[in-house]
Formats: sequence, C-alpha cells, structure tokens
Amino acid sequence: MEVNLMADVSDCLDKYIVFGIEELREATDGFSDSSLIEGSVYKVPLMEISMPLRRSGTPMRSSRSYKRYIMVLPTAKNGSMNYRSNLLHFAGLYGTIEEHVKAGHDIHMKTTPFWRLYRAYRDKLVTTEHFSALDNDIKMIIEQYDKDQGCFVFGDIKGVVTANDIADIFGIPNEGRNLEYTCTPGEKKKTTFMSKYFSDMVDRVTKTRIEASIRNIVAGRSIEERTDFARLVCIYLCNTLLLCNSSTQISWKLVGICENLDQIQTYNWAVAIAEYLNKSLVHASKPHLVTGCVPSLLFWFGGKTRLLTPIIGR
Repeated sequence: MEVNLMADVSDCLDKYIVFGIEELREATDGFSDSSLIEGSVYKVPLMEISMPLRRSGTPMRSSRSYKRYIMVLPTAKNGSMNYRSNLLHFAGLYGTIEEHVKAGHDIHMKTTPFWRLYRAYRDKLVTTEHFSALDNDIKMIIEQYDKDQGCFVFGDIKGVVTANDIADIFGIPNEGRNLEYTCTPGEKKKTTFMSKYFSDMVDRVTKTRIEASIRNIVAGRSIEERTDFARLVCIYLCNTLLLCNSSTQISWKLVGICENLDQIQTYNWAVAIAEYLNKSLVHASKPHLVTGCVPSLLFWFGGKTRLLTPIIGR
C-alpha cells in the first residue's frame, strides 16, 4: 500500500506552532515549577496569538486566534543540557551587528567594567568554533560540588569560585562597592532610556527585547545612540552570561544599574558574579537547576586542576 506521509500530516500543520527554546523559557518563566503540569508538559499564561493558516494546495487564509497553549517539551537526547548562561549568546548577536560597530562604540564600552570581555567578542576570541556543546561538561563539574563542605571536591583537590577567579577569567575588575543583586523584579524607573526601549515591558526585560534594541540602535552615529549601545550590551551580558537566572528576563534593578554608565564602574562586579553563582550551587536541588555564570566553571576547573594552560595576553 502506498502511503503519502506529507498528506497524512498536512492536516496537523495548522494546529501547532513550533517555538524556539528561548521563547519556551520566557513563556514558562524558565521552566519553573509553577508552570509545570506533569512530566515535561508546561502551561503558559492566558494570551491570544494569531497564527496564519495554510492547507496543502490552498492559499493563506485568515488567521485564527488561540487563547491558551499547553506546550509539551521533549527530553533532550542523551540527557544533553542547555544552561541559560552561555558564552555564545553574545557571539551570535555580535556576528549580526559587527559591520555597524565602529570605534565610537568602543569609546563608550571602555567606560564599563565589561570592556575586556566585550573586546574578546569583538576580536573573535570567543566563537562557536572555540565554544560549543559544553553544557554537559559544566553539569559534570557541578556534580562534584559538595554542599556539606561548601566547595567542589575533585579527589584531593578542593576549591570554590572566588571573585579573583571571575576577574581573571573575564577581565572584570575586582574592586568597588558591594552590588546587592537579587532576582526580584525591582522598580522600573521613569527615565528616557527606559521609556525609549522598554516602555511596554511591565515586570522585567526579556532577552529578545534587548537583542532587538541592540540591532536597532547599533547603526546610529550620535553620542546618545552609542551610549545606549553600551548600556544595552552591558544589560545583555548580565542577562545571558554573568548574572543569569532561570528565565530569559533581567530585573529592573540590574537594568537601572547598567543604564548609569557614570556609576557602573564603581561596583564590584566580580564579587557579585561569584557570590550569585556560589549561592545557586548551594541552593539548587539538581545540577541542571544551577543558575549564574556557569561557563566560568570550565575555565576555573581547568586552572584549578592544571588541565589547561593559560594563554598569555588573553
């Protein structure tokens, strides 16, 4: 019997939408327990989404509105991981904007504590060729964390990630006043910057909005636009790498701190990043639930065990 598989599934194509992993994280607040129904099935808040329909052999028809989605998230093959904190988020974004980045942008980035980290992306020291599919390695390192001892244990080697380690890995200054960062939303300030880029955002700022804002502003040539570029990049690096939470959102408090380029250098970011990661290691019930700058563990582990040799000048 001859079977036309495409004909068999064509009637189903107008009933489902395929979302990317970041969209799913955002809709379920980082796959939180409050969104979990059972197994790998999650609910999303009540919302209306219009989806254009097409049936095989027929033109596009009017859109149909759906009020609620129940998303089934399959388990990754071979138990592969996907941590929110990732070195390649900004690498991918930078590849789409680099033709518009000029020396004027660098001038403003140099006023931030993340200049050396940003420069590593600009100079292509961080690319998909160097860093890919490392989440399982991170998970194996996290599994060696002993909560009773409050440190990692690798045979006879014990240790914790310190602010000095973060400073050495990312080139972030280990000095300044205390930055008390939490995942709580905080209060949205009424500033020109906030109104310009996040006027319709209520609780927190999402990763997708920050990306869109960077792409929209990067071609600008005014001092204000290039200053905003530096602000948005700092927010993005915190959101996707340095101070990641379990979702794709960043608190208003942290956005406000990154907005103020006159004060951003006065905070000790190395301490904040190390403390946030270490607190998550203590409180996370499972290795895959650890938040914060987990990619730093790869470099820290390599240096601690002397399995990696530092490259002088980087």
